[in-house]
Amino acid sequence: MASLPLSGLRLAVTLPPAHFFSGCDLAIARDHVFALQQLGAAVYEFDTTPAYMRLKSELGKQLDDLRRFRPDAVIGAPHAGYAVQPFVRHSLLDELDVPRLLYWDHALLQLPRYLVKPWPGSPGESSAGVLARLRALFKHPRAFHFFPDSGQISALHHLGIADFPPDSTYIPGISHQYVDYGRDQGDSSGESREVAFFGNIYIAAARKITYADETLLALRGRALERLKADWDCAPYDAYREEIQGLSPALRSELRLGPDESFYWRFLFDELSVVANGERRLQVALECGRPLAYFGGFADPETREAVSRAGCRLAEEYLPFGQPLAAAYARQAMAVDVGNAPYINGFSTKLFSCFAAGGFMLTSRKADLAGALGDLAEAIMFSSAEELSAKVNHFLSAPRERRNLTRQIQAVIPEKFTLSALYARTVPKALSALKGHE
Repeated sequence: MASLPLSGLRLAVTLPPAHFFSGCDLAIARDHVFALQQLGAAVYEFDTTPAYMRLKSELGKQLDDLRRFRPDAVIGAPHAGYAVQPFVRHSLLDELDVPRLLYWDHALLQLPRYLVKPWPGSPGESSAGVLARLRALFKHPRAFHFFPDSGQISALHHLGIADFPPDSTYIPGISHQYVDYGRDQGDSSGESREVAFFGNIYIAAARKITYADETLLALRGRALERLKADWDCAPYDAYREEIQGLSPALRSELRLGPDESFYWRFLFDELSVVANGERRLQVALECGRPLAYFGGFADPETREAVSRAGCRLAEEYLPFGQPLAAAYARQAMAVDVGNAPYINGFSTKLFSCFAAGGFMLTSRKADLAGALGDLAEAIMFSSAEELSAKVNHFLSAPRERRNLTRQIQAVIPEKFTLSALYARTVPKALSALKGHE
């Protein structure tokens, strides 16, 4: 009998604090643990709560346990950020000096957020030297990086931070729970004629991000107009080009160079929050059908704004796993507007929906086309006209919609689950790191 792909490996996996994102990140991280165990690995579940809470005694006990466990590598779950958060990084990674496998979510924005202390609130609070710190972590000889976005790899190259090969791009693996639900119950036969949006739209938070300097607000306005005019333009590119359009003197005055900490604070807020606010809602509303909004947990101001825009407020919070899978499957169709920090990539939401038996249209992304080939073209849109036309077409063609769901469902278990991801990448990464010793 052939051994499992990760048999004999000892892996430490981070578990986020239970209260983060209403427990969603912890639930996802536990599915990462499950996938690794199913592949034959022994897993030490490293609770990051003591690190975040500065509970040194509890953290010390975990580190003693880890020394006895002797991990072959550390994996940040549900994404690399949990392994590079400062107190975790200093204790778990630097002190133990074990290889770290870092599967990033939005590396361009996340890593500066973890490295820069204090996080500047204005240009006057900015500090220089960010690029050298980014290079040090990205080029660390004991770290192997994976990115869910080929565009982020290109950006890191153009910034002179680091070069990574194309096969460092990965498609985010989805939980077996969505595959299991789709196999056993999912049907994509929702009776509703509504189109659904699943996720968060940061309208209230975006309105709270203001700047004393009107130039920054004007820059935001121009970048958002670019995105409105060209749906295929990545928000990162829109903001970067607007920053480059400023005079060198003004860029220097506003600390909008990539070596400055305020540059990264500005991009973090503008992409993670502002570009995921009203613009996201405006695009979804172009579907031309009644829209059901699933999301906005703990954000009553945004839910009120979405309701005023004419959307029906559906569940505020759907727990990760089967409850969310069931919601995907019972809707006739969902529309997704790609998370703004992505350049060419896309989130697990899309494949989770299809795996569960649902159907989703999404904004056009190069990495999705690379992952699904011709199947991707049927579910992507680049304009209001294309979105509306595809919504009308697939709502009137349920058999074609279900057939497309089944075709995408068929490729997910083999290629795009967490188990498939780790079986393919963990041995490769550990082999590469050993070659550097």
